[in-house]
Amino acid sequence: MLQLDHITKTYTNVEVLHSLSLTVRSGEFISLLGASGCGKTTLLRIIAGLDSPTSGRVHIGGNDVTDWTPSRRNIAMVFQSYALYPHKTVRENIAFPLRMRAPWTARLPVWGRFTSEGKKLAALIREKVPAMAEALNLGGLLERKPSQLSGGQKQRVALARALVREPSLFLMDEPLSNLDAKLRTEMRREIIALHRSTGKTFVYVTHDQTEAMTMSDRIVLLNKGTIQQIGAPAELYGDPANLFAATFIGSPGISVFPCSVDGDGLCIGSFRMRNEAAWNLAGALGPGQYRLGIRPESCFLCPSGDLDAIPAAVRLVEHMGNERIAHLDIRMADGAVFPACVRVPNDFCIPEKHAWFRPSWRHAFFFDMAGNRIRPAATCRVIPLKKAAI
Repeated sequence: MLQLDHITKTYTNVEVLHSLSLTVRSGEFISLLGASGCGKTTLLRIIAGLDSPTSGRVHIGGNDVTDWTPSRRNIAMVFQSYALYPHKTVRENIAFPLRMRAPWTARLPVWGRFTSEGKKLAALIREKVPAMAEALNLGGLLERKPSQLSGGQKQRVALARALVREPSLFLMDEPLSNLDAKLRTEMRREIIALHRSTGKTFVYVTHDQTEAMTMSDRIVLLNKGTIQQIGAPAELYGDPANLFAATFIGSPGISVFPCSVDGDGLCIGSFRMRNEAAWNLAGALGPGQYRLGIRPESCFLCPSGDLDAIPAAVRLVEHMGNERIAHLDIRMADGAVFPACVRVPNDFCIPEKHAWFRPSWRHAFFFDMAGNRIRPAATCRVIPLKKAAI
């Protein structure tokens, strides 16, 4: 188990990590997700012992390892740049961690192979290296040099080198970012299979939400050195804790509109809603200014006469194979334009220029002006509204 207690990191008066606390269960696959500069790689380096926290403690397997060197922590790390030795073969690259952990007598040139420690090391390499190579489909590549390998093969060698010595914790720093789209998909499946077969604890750093959503048991969403939300992928998508989480997770992204409630009901920008569900939400929210978030699958193109229909300009239609994504521009009375995305079935006719758009209130998210999530059904006092004549 990995436990981080109030980790803070400061560089020359700039605090890049702000008292982060996190518990990673044994055997869990957890992703640190966030944009560049959010502090995820710094946090990973602190876990590995490559950097020290300004304050806070790191516990691995019940031991306080904050002051331990990386070699004492029994951690394996895979880097974005592979970090393979170009003059060594695949076999030698995979065997390198085993050699470095062996007694110094076993590593002596020539003479070391004749010592008892050297013979044990040779037997260990003969046993583990081919087995690990076969597990990662590298069996026929053991005598090749890194320059003779593709990007995906190099990444598998880096994984094999990290796994061969059976670490207690496995750290990965954006290992797939140098691969093309097809290879990334293939490597995601291989890493998931590796995690399941080894049962090791994986901490995976990425800025790619697709990697985090498809591979993780839980995701830690970071922004500017603070944790925004921790949860399963479905939780971050379907129940975001704040506006940042809602806008960061999801592709296409969530549509966000200004929203207000007054004595006459609920408005999206300058458009007053007339649906009964919108009236109920207005009563639960209470008067004030809000932000409304709608996922692309939670809104629809509709006829102009529908309740809550909002006029929009069709800016772009993306063909995704099994569906289409309609990108709309919604112009408010003050001239402000807000983008919206709608998932549309292939058999639905999309107008070329002008369309009507309506939200599904059942799946709407509300936020206050600071970006904090508001849950009308659970936390808001219902305020009766006088329903205006339609």
